[in-house]
Amino acid sequence: MNSSWQSSTFSRLIAEHEKDWLADVFVPPADFDAMLGMRSILVYGRRGEGKTALRLMLAQRAHTLATQSGQMPPLIVDWRPTILPVDAKGSIATQKLLKEAARVTAHALLPFLAQHVDRLAQQANWITKLTGGFVHRHLGPRLEIDLGRMEERYSLDILQGVREFLGDEMNAELFTSDNIETDITDALKHLGIGGIWLMVDGLEPWADSDAEQLGQAIKDLFSTLGLFEVSDVAIKLMAPEDIKRTILNSGALTRRRLDPFELRWSNDKLVEIVEKRLAFARQWPDLQLNDVCPPENQRALMTNLEQTGAGLPRAWLEAFKPFAVVEEKGKRGGAEHSDIEKPLDIKLAPIRVNRESGEIFVGHTNKTNQLQDMERRILLYLFEQYPRLCTREEIYYRVYMGLAQVPRNSSDGHWTMRSIWDGTIDTIVYRIRQVIEPDPHTPCYLVTIRRKGLSLQNVA
Repeated sequence: MNSSWQSSTFSRLIAEHEKDWLADVFVPPADFDAMLGMRSILVYGRRGEGKTALRLMLAQRAHTLATQSGQMPPLIVDWRPTILPVDAKGSIATQKLLKEAARVTAHALLPFLAQHVDRLAQQANWITKLTGGFVHRHLGPRLEIDLGRMEERYSLDILQGVREFLGDEMNAELFTSDNIETDITDALKHLGIGGIWLMVDGLEPWADSDAEQLGQAIKDLFSTLGLFEVSDVAIKLMAPEDIKRTILNSGALTRRRLDPFELRWSNDKLVEIVEKRLAFARQWPDLQLNDVCPPENQRALMTNLEQTGAGLPRAWLEAFKPFAVVEEKGKRGGAEHSDIEKPLDIKLAPIRVNRESGEIFVGHTNKTNQLQDMERRILLYLFEQYPRLCTREEIYYRVYMGLAQVPRNSSDGHWTMRSIWDGTIDTIVYRIRQVIEPDPHTPCYLVTIRRKGLSLQNVA
């Protein structure tokens, strides 16, 4: 096997770039089957939790089940909502989102029509008028642009057939709102579409910009009647955990309009995720971790992941990446392998801060809630001053006491004998290390430089 191809399975760890072989390495979460069907769902999880992979595999599984059972698959509509203006709130925000949902649905319908152009001429007049009216209303002048872009994939004859089926823009008058209406879902059934799945993903940039506004916009969307009164339309929403609290207070949950799921992984599931990807990368179908990673390396990796991995698949895959590409030494199970008995050089996960939220991470693990207020303030101050070393006097007077500057001598009214406050700083530093250090007795993040002060190290 080509080593560059092997490494690609562990290189970017972005599901959108793994579509061709994602099904071969995917491990479904416990609630996977419950997420299928025409129920709207809300799946919330952290970055690196696997929300995009889940979205892709739900869509693929829905199509497979429909094919196997002889039923009609749903129309999969990938929707990444546009970040709304700050002043867009309440019903205004909801209508903007509903309008956008209808537009992306009309856009997703075009490839389906092109792929099934042979059945379009056979449809009844009412189906033609409703489908054409829906597409014309929600795409407007962009219809010709979208069809033009499809010329690379479909012949001009096929696209002309789609144009003839959709008719002219006069049919747009059949629709009186910017929402997806029941009439169109009825028409789509006759075309071979078993409902509409709005697959919402990629909300992290909006959450980074204004998590509160995003949470409220989604809450308003789910709390309104809108799409939930339309038969055969389901929203499958992959939400950042940042907005979990806001959404869980949505009336849509209390009225059972959608089912919430929390994406979390046990250690056994995480091991399965790693083993499956390693087996695919090395063409070793029955591969287990013990085959490529000796016990001492496993223990070291697991200890490190408990500290910094936060139970995230991405963190685990990054940690086991060295075992994906190896130098050929022989054959085992028909796959390449190498001498793996030497100790693994485990890279230390960096410590970092989110400047906007003030959250502190070691690797992928958010340590903020484990820190007391003063401990967090001292760490944030050290981040602000990084890479400059900070004296203990500076920490005590500027952070602990909140003074603008360190007193120069005992004549200053704010000056205090070091013997009085030195133990307080020792205690706070001790507590910080208990939270952030893999081994508090041998600190690697908050380091004391003898007779000089405190320094942050291994900072991202």
